[in-house]
Amino acid sequence: MSTYQEDRRIFSRFIDEPDEFKILWSDFEQLRQAHAAGTLDVLTIGLGLRTVEPGRPRQPAIVLQVESLATAKTPLTSASGFPLFVEEVGKIVASPVPQSQDKGSAFTSHYDKPPGGVSIAPLSTNYAGTLGCFVTCQGKTYLLSNRHVLDPALNGMTGGPGVQQQAFYDGNTTNQTMATTTFLAPLSADDPADNVDAAMAQVPGAYDPRILTDQGGENNFAALLAPNTVVAPGDTVTKSGRTTGKTSQEVDLVSAQSRTRYGNGMTYLFKDCISIKNTSPVAFAGGDSGSLLTNAAYQPVGLLFSGNSAKGVAYASKIATVLAALENVAGGPVEIIVGAGASPVHALEIPPQPLELVD
Repeated sequence: MSTYQEDRRIFSRFIDEPDEFKILWSDFEQLRQAHAAGTLDVLTIGLGLRTVEPGRPRQPAIVLQVESLATAKTPLTSASGFPLFVEEVGKIVASPVPQSQDKGSAFTSHYDKPPGGVSIAPLSTNYAGTLGCFVTCQGKTYLLSNRHVLDPALNGMTGGPGVQQQAFYDGNTTNQTMATTTFLAPLSADDPADNVDAAMAQVPGAYDPRILTDQGGENNFAALLAPNTVVAPGDTVTKSGRTTGKTSQEVDLVSAQSRTRYGNGMTYLFKDCISIKNTSPVAFAGGDSGSLLTNAAYQPVGLLFSGNSAKGVAYASKIATVLAALENVAGGPVEIIVGAGASPVHALEIPPQPLELVD
């Protein structure tokens, strides 16, 4: 969970009075604890920027997100009198079932050396998620995605542990796998302190550590840099995902705490999240689960896992939180693979070899 010092640093560009921010943050922490305990009936609480006074720049504010304003029962002010901004976001769900049936894009295709941002799914399942990026742990290579992408049980299904690229949903009928699901970050409805929707699958073969950024071509891949843990409301972030491809959006809330519904009927609480605006072009839809969130320099900042495209919201766990959770279950440091690799080979772009005539 974020500390006061981290949040103060994030918001230092927006507020000059440390004492004023300290009071705001103290109110936020009390409400966040009530939310975790279930006594504050909202889906998400976070710190963002809102217009407090007309005609003045947006100011740091506590934001409460509810499924419906008509049925919301929330306070309008914090303990010390700061206004609370209550906003309707509908149902927040984590689903790898694509809302788009477009199966002809570069993001839904098969690669001999898969990059980040493309279609994956466990063997014997009929859904599709996104390969976020590649990581190393104790000398082995893994792909990183959401747990609800690699663990079909969270969707009320069975399948795996082999992982296909592309997904069967997108046309892969070979039963061949590129990875094996190995480590699952913890998810518990009873003890949500360490909940993170992330998982790793060991990759024994060829891969490309870059991120797919466009529909095709040798130059449409970006190399990742070392992760960046500092992201503020208003910053622009980017992702590449199976369904909506490459999109850029604005960070809305930081230090967010959110409840998300899963296909198995369970709801889980997640701490230390980032929310982004999910407006046109939509940045997160079904099938984009597992997408890596980066800044403009392609430094990872988070892992997308849930949202509501109709209401314009999406949520990611901070990348430091993701890596720490996986390190705990893997028993060693987990590091994102950065830099460029060999160009991936797009299976649908391999030209037929001409016949050689022999005299």
